[in-house]
Amino acid sequence: MDEVKTLKPEDAYSKWQYHIAGWIYSEFREKYIWASIISRHPRSLYTRCQRSVLAIGLVMTAMGFSMLFFKFDSGPADYTSFNFTLEDWWNGIKCILIAKLIFVVGFCFRMSKKTKSDELKKREKQRLEKLEKAEIKRKPKSRGVYVKHRMMMIMPAPNPKEPVAWKHRPPKKKKDKTSDKSAEEKVVAGQVRHLEKTDLAKKFWYLAWILSIIIISVSSIVIILLGIRFGKKKSLVWIATFVSGIVTDSLFFQPVKCIVFAILFSLILKRSNTDLTVMEIRYDDVAKEKSSNFDWNHCLKKMWHTRMTKPYHPALTSRILKVRALYGSRRAWYIVYYVVTLLLLLLLVILLIQALGINTSHQGLRQINSYFKEESDQVKSKAGMYKLFHYNVIPALNRVYWYNKKTPLPLEVSERKAVPDNPRFTSNVKGFTQDYTNKLVGVPRLRLLRLQKHKIKIAQTFQLIKREAYGHYFQYREDKASYLPEWTKPEEWYGDISQLWNYTSMKYTKTGYNYGKTGWVYSGAGYVVPLSWNLGHSWRTITRLELEKWTDNATRAVFFEANLYNNDIKLYTELRFIIEVLANGVYTSRLMSRATSLFFATNADAQEIIILSLIMAIVLLVYALFVTSQISKESCQHYFSDLRGYFDVFILFLGFMVILHFFLRALTFSLFLDTLETAPHDTYTSLFTPFKIDEETHVLFGLFALITAMALALLTYQALWPKNFYFVFSAIYGLLLVIIAVNVTMSYLIHYTSYSVDREPLQIFFLQTVLRDQIYTVRGDEANTRLFYVFIFPLIVVLTKFNAACVIFLHLWYSEQTYERATRNRKKHSEREKSKKRGAVRLKGSSSARAKLSEDIIILRIEKLRVSFVTVLL
Repeated sequence: MDEVKTLKPEDAYSKWQYHIAGWIYSEFREKYIWASIISRHPRSLYTRCQRSVLAIGLVMTAMGFSMLFFKFDSGPADYTSFNFTLEDWWNGIKCILIAKLIFVVGFCFRMSKKTKSDELKKREKQRLEKLEKAEIKRKPKSRGVYVKHRMMMIMPAPNPKEPVAWKHRPPKKKKDKTSDKSAEEKVVAGQVRHLEKTDLAKKFWYLAWILSIIIISVSSIVIILLGIRFGKKKSLVWIATFVSGIVTDSLFFQPVKCIVFAILFSLILKRSNTDLTVMEIRYDDVAKEKSSNFDWNHCLKKMWHTRMTKPYHPALTSRILKVRALYGSRRAWYIVYYVVTLLLLLLLVILLIQALGINTSHQGLRQINSYFKEESDQVKSKAGMYKLFHYNVIPALNRVYWYNKKTPLPLEVSERKAVPDNPRFTSNVKGFTQDYTNKLVGVPRLRLLRLQKHKIKIAQTFQLIKREAYGHYFQYREDKASYLPEWTKPEEWYGDISQLWNYTSMKYTKTGYNYGKTGWVYSGAGYVVPLSWNLGHSWRTITRLELEKWTDNATRAVFFEANLYNNDIKLYTELRFIIEVLANGVYTSRLMSRATSLFFATNADAQEIIILSLIMAIVLLVYALFVTSQISKESCQHYFSDLRGYFDVFILFLGFMVILHFFLRALTFSLFLDTLETAPHDTYTSLFTPFKIDEETHVLFGLFALITAMALALLTYQALWPKNFYFVFSAIYGLLLVIIAVNVTMSYLIHYTSYSVDREPLQIFFLQTVLRDQIYTVRGDEANTRLFYVFIFPLIVVLTKFNAACVIFLHLWYSEQTYERATRNRKKHSEREKSKKRGAVRLKGSSSARAKLSEDIIILRIEKLRVSFVTVLL
């Protein structure tokens, strides 16, 4: 046989990007423990079960370590401390020593496999020695010149037709010392022997499982006992700390470590993680001997008998079809599982919406806003702003008499000494708000933002009227200096330093950014002036600020902030008036308010949220196990080649984030209530932190519900899986986009025109179906709001459902037409075959014309539907 020339493969994998990508993929599969559970590395000696046990043991020991050395003396720290003491070093040494137990378990698993590898190497060595002895006995044959150029040569030994595949040795025969065939038969028979575990490997295997069970059990007991000792609050803080740490390490530090090491390996080694070997195999043709005694009939007979023996029992086709019809195929079961899981998640979403108490919060907000909306809209100047504060807002927050203005309202314990007939009665009693159900939490406050002086060119004609000019608001041009009353700069010999107006940053005001009515975004810092918890002192403070010219041409925003509490429905409300001072001197006002229930243990809705969150966690865990098994069966590349794989990942990620935020929300509310009990009552109490976590929870919850609904729609499409669905969908997909665009546009319009409640557009888009027409009050008459929510929004819902019905109808109609065409074609084909047999070919018409006519009819009907849809939308 002639020499076969080998060609060097294209050196595409020598590029550095292939090296880095290969090393990253290899590092993730080998070093990243969570990824290694799903996708096993070829060099890994551990099974999936062993890797899972190691990961669980690692997490349990980490939880035990964190509880043993967790300190919670004065609450969670705002800033991380990097001061290490001897006690910290000793705790680290103890953690290292205890963590070695997991490495011992891994070492035992490795030794159980390594012993088998040693045995395999020993047997491989014996096999090679036998081959060398057999090679020496053979006579050397002339190989030719090609031996110098070969890379590797394999001499295939003739495979004897003995029942080696049945894994038992051939019958013993008399050995011929000069026979090479007997030696080769020994080697072949020795290759199929089982590699049994030695006693040492079994001992390591049992020791590894015993240690892992002990570690997980002891860690669980320690966690439970320490959790009981910690109590509810400290346990909640520890869980939040541990979960945030383990998630950060798993999602950030571990992947970054794998990527960095992969890049270093690829740059240092300068080669791919896989070795590419090119081999040239030389073999000779075996000429068939004419005098061969090989009986082919006997071989065929033996093969036939092999198929008919007991080890081979193929199922009948009728039986397979009957079982599939009875139990369904694997794809059908997967679809059923997905449908049940997604419907269960949507049911939990609906129950959580009801448990969040959004309707109760809205009713409280609507009642409070009705007292301030009309007066807030009338603010157009500085005088109107002070009139709003002095005659409307402050009196509405401090009502001390009933409707008849004679009978005093119930007093608090510290106010029992106040006399209603005393002229100073309003200065000694807090009172209720205008609705006679809410009371102030802490004291209200005023906050002002002003600009620095900067040069703006003024025409000479107007310099006599105005010598200074200020532009629009810009955060980096905020004035942060300290001033005396009337905005005079303090000097050492002038003024009372105790009356300074000092600038306070957002860190100390504990307030975030706010949107004005004009769309400008204002920071939470500024010059803060606290008011009082009663009517008299707040009036005097407002009057003093007006006389001291607290607002001037440099002022750009004034905020009136107050917090309320309703004991009847356990509701906290944040009330904020944003008074914008535009560059042209015009004042405009926006009222913002938001409410939520901060009670954790005593509120039935909060307990319902906890129970539903636990149920959702169990469902998501089962769903995650199913997704993991699917990825391990199909491989990551095949699983994520479909859109369903990405939806599964999004659902799991957002679902666990929602559960985590529900937990953090409950923890934040609980800690805030503890802080509120010890907080002084004559200072402003910020509700920014609990409301922030509440807003984040709502946003993630809305995203989770949206992705779950989209995944269910995708699953419906995959269950139907029509061949020509793309044809129908491509004709009407524009209508779906138009309806979605209309809905989103209206949501954003509501967001930027509403000054009743400050909500994110995504929350508006998600909560529209729940809140209906009662959450927003837009510009103009209230009838416009009801017009949108009563007429326009249901119309959008009806159009969406009608559009989906058209898709289903067109799909079914088109499938029926396709089936009829196929039936007609099959009949024509059978008639044509019969005519050929009779010798006469008769054609009654072409089916392609009819098929073309059906498609034209479909397109025509879709065009008509499109025209009607656009007409209705316009």
